[in-house]
Amino acid sequence: MKAILHIGIEKTGSTTLQDFIFLNKEEFNKNNIYIANTYYYSKSHWHLGFLAYDDDKNDSFILQNKLIDKEKRAKYKEKLLYELKQEFKGKENVLFTCELIHSRLTSIDEINRLKEVLIDFGFDEFVVIFYIREQVSLLQSLYQEAIKWDEIDGEFNVYDLAKEDDLKFVSFYKKKMSHFHFICNHLQTINNYEKVFGKEALKINIFEKNHFKNNNLISDFLYQLNLNQESFTFCESSNISLNLQGVKLLSKINKYLPQFIDNNTNKNRVGINAYFNMFFKSSFKYCIFSEEEVAFIKNFYEKDNEIIKNKYFPKQEKLFLEEKFHFTDKNTDDNLEIIAQMLAKILSDKNSKINELNVQIINLQKQIQDNNKKEKGAKMFFKKFFKNERIIDNVGGVKSPL
Repeated sequence: MKAILHIGIEKTGSTTLQDFIFLNKEEFNKNNIYIANTYYYSKSHWHLGFLAYDDDKNDSFILQNKLIDKEKRAKYKEKLLYELKQEFKGKENVLFTCELIHSRLTSIDEINRLKEVLIDFGFDEFVVIFYIREQVSLLQSLYQEAIKWDEIDGEFNVYDLAKEDDLKFVSFYKKKMSHFHFICNHLQTINNYEKVFGKEALKINIFEKNHFKNNNLISDFLYQLNLNQESFTFCESSNISLNLQGVKLLSKINKYLPQFIDNNTNKNRVGINAYFNMFFKSSFKYCIFSEEEVAFIKNFYEKDNEIIKNKYFPKQEKLFLEEKFHFTDKNTDDNLEIIAQMLAKILSDKNSKINELNVQIINLQKQIQDNNKKEKGAKMFFKKFFKNERIIDNVGGVKSPL
């Protein structure tokens, strides 16, 4: 059995590929590649990564699935292991896709555990596919995504990339700069997965259009799997970048409308990303960093990138192409604080009202169910009562009123 793991990396078109895979599940099956159904989490297999988590790992997956209690977590994991093992029986090739397999499994122990889980499922052959992206561009996209989900703890300071820190999330979901560095540290990623799965299992690709087969990400992904693209249905890119004003505004709103409150998803935040994707979509390439910050980032990863180039892409002059960014003035405020408070209030009021109405609907449904039960009970009582009356009539000669 072969396990094909597409592990991202984050912000390298993973959502687009997952949309494509989900759209073409039947076509993949026809090509003898099975896409897991059980616990298919938002078109990605985050549950597979969860099975390899350290016992004390806490993140947004744990929060969203209410698994803070260790005993409950263990039972949930046991159930997953059993059901997935049943699902993969008799399968020859299974494709898993989740960029969070990479970003959440942060130690060799966890990656080894991932392999052990797959071996327990019956897999004995492995392919690991991932794309690496130039770090300035990657960091900017990671920052935008973290803003969308209120994931940044404190200030996003690129100079802290060099700061040694652990990879524990703050409040279960807030990221430190160490998390961003982990995702950008391509040499560490390659070394970790090569150590566990072997160099021959890795399919490392550069996330740049000129490196894609037919200059297209989906075509390139199918090429990695030795599949003919003609029979597949393609889809549009799912990636939406926010403009600088949108990024700044949403970062302000996060202070007043956090992603989680008391370890529960904040329902008053529902829909906010859709609004920002609609009204603050970026129409050109800009850079949130200063020229000095860009120089620092490039220099910080330069030696690692050179090692990767020499080992995996020796024919290239440089690992990544030089990107040209439009630098903008980050210091203007434009009353964003007031706007943020206003929008947070609008969204909070709207969603509070919706939640209130939903509670009323649930209560009304319960009331209707209770009334139906009472009505049914009354009918049964009278039916039994009149039946008894007829019995007395037959025995004692007393005429029933009916």
